Amino acid sequence: MCLQPRKKPQGNETWYAMDHILLIGINHKNAPVEIREIFSFGQEGTGLSLRELAKLPLVAEGALLSTCNRTEFYLVSPEGTRSPQGYCRLLCRLLGVPWQQVRAYFYFQKGAAAVTHLFSVASGLDSMIKGESQILGQVKQALAAARESHAALSVINKLFLGAIRTGKRARAETGINQGFSSVSSAAVAFAVETLGTLCGKKVLLIGAGTAGTLALRAVVQAGAGKIYLANRTYEKARILGKKYKVKSLHIEEVGAILPEVDVVISSAAAPFHLITESSLQAALPLRKPLLLIDLAVPRSIDPLIGHVEGATLYNIDDLGATSGRFSQAYDEEKIYRIMEEEKLRFFQFLSTRKVVPLIKELKRQFEEIRTLSLSRISLMYKLDDKERRAFEKLYRKIMHQALHRIITGIKDINSGDSCP
Repeated sequence: MCLQPRKKPQGNETWYAMDHILLIGINHKNAPVEIREIFSFGQEGTGLSLRELAKLPLVAEGALLSTCNRTEFYLVSPEGTRSPQGYCRLLCRLLGVPWQQVRAYFYFQKGAAAVTHLFSVASGLDSMIKGESQILGQVKQALAAARESHAALSVINKLFLGAIRTGKRARAETGINQGFSSVSSAAVAFAVETLGTLCGKKVLLIGAGTAGTLALRAVVQAGAGKIYLANRTYEKARILGKKYKVKSLHIEEVGAILPEVDVVISSAAAPFHLITESSLQAALPLRKPLLLIDLAVPRSIDPLIGHVEGATLYNIDDLGATSGRFSQAYDEEKIYRIMEEEKLRFFQFLSTRKVVPLIKELKRQFEEIRTLSLSRISLMYKLDDKERRAFEKLYRKIMHQALHRIITGIKDINSGDSCP
């Protein structure tokens, strides 16, 4: 994904300090899947939420990172950091969720702590599967959505670009992504571990997005005997199925195929259950034990299916409980050093932005002096057009050199402050 900065608004930009950055979120560490799915936003929901946030008088910039394992709002708000719970109450009102019932699951961070958290997320340190690759793409998508909704300006833009750079460096320099690179591949490994093998087994995959594609690739590599791929949009399943030479299905055909398969892995988020208890009951009796793994948030497989005889259901939190078995050794200290380097780089950017109004005023005054001086000299010595152009070129060169030294000195003084 190519990320192009959105056009800056005309006029003076406000300076924001590190403490003006606020993080509000829930994740897999402190909120179970049944809570996370309430606050899960699709592409359309992300844009709507960002537009609603942008209307708030105290929010200058914002971005929303919404994945299976986390929903996090990153805000730039000079005054809002004093009462972050106010934003949570607003969010709960929008979703029709009583704030008192979910307040214990939210966490709040501001300033350097919020920046460190985002960089940790992008690096894969905060993931259920350490170093998994999807989160870096999701951080990029969050920035793209914030730009599309006109919620990201200079600070959010620079913050998320720093996070993306941190994530890339962590993977390139430390080996954190040398194990299972995604939750999807870990789910397939879990299925192999549970059943002993996938060779000769029939596997149904639901979902043809990024997670579904990763699961399909892992199932093919595991040597499954017969693979079915279903998706809410059949054309996506058909194209992906053709590429990997597997049978594609309409989503309506899933119920009929359930008695035939050994494993179901679903990564297709939907506002309703794609496999319900009634659809599985209709397929009874099962000819063989059925293992179901639901990676989607919101969940796409009815939790009640876990009570159906012959069916064993695991959700993404169940998989997370076993995730330690799928991690490889990596240089964690090196990742923290990378994060500190990138955090310092971001802090220096904020410090430099602090002097932008002063630099603009200096440039304005220098230009005023240049114009006035040139006008006086032209009148005093009766300069012709050629002579005036020569003086103007000389003045511009002198002013540029003087301004450059002054501006460089100002920036060096500000960027020399220590990072909090």
